[in-house]
Amino acid sequence: ELNSALEEEQILIYLQPKVNIQTGKWVGAEALARWMHPERGMISPGKFIPIFEKTGQIELLDLYIFEQVCKQIRIWLDKKQKVLPIAVNLSRKHLSSDMLVDNLMTILEKYQVPVELVEIELTESAFFKDTQHLTSVMKQLKGRGFVLSIDDFGTGMIQVAKKLGIKTLMEGIETKEQVELLKEVHCDLGQGYFYAKPLPIQIFEEQWVRQ
Repeated sequence: ELNSALEEEQILIYLQPKVNIQTGKWVGAEALARWMHPERGMISPGKFIPIFEKTGQIELLDLYIFEQVCKQIRIWLDKKQKVLPIAVNLSRKHLSSDMLVDNLMTILEKYQVPVELVEIELTESAFFKDTQHLTSVMKQLKGRGFVLSIDDFGTGMIQVAKKLGIKTLMEGIETKEQVELLKEVHCDLGQGYFYAKPLPIQIFEEQWVRQ
């Protein structure tokens, strides 16, 4: 069923807006996977992503999501629409792959998508797992023009990220009080139900036009 999900494009991309903490304006979005199973209906990523990890197919899922995002950006570009950068999460395992950067560049070139329109999102836990290797991968990605952001961090991580030229993103924002606190510590980006939930692409487009 995992193979069918990828081959038949049963896994859909939902987009959750990323917001500039200081201005409240949409400045991008994160691509989130939802599995529309033909018999079981909608399956949340919390259920199917661990299975991809256990079977060793998580890198295929990463590349599938990256390609779906590039495909959608190409559609927007061809329609001459405004385009927001879309962030894609990469699994910790994929970050250790020597083929990662080449694979991503191949997909970008296939769809002729400018590199600055696809952001790579990292988690703090991945960052500290193997600092030396990940720093090397980050340098390669930045060298190719990718924008990097980091989520799931403590407040002390913000200063480290700024020194490395990486945007800081706080997810799960639900209250105005959280927003005010993040403004004080100079967090760059926010995401969560306070702003918007993950949206199907068509609804995301409709709301983005009204921004």
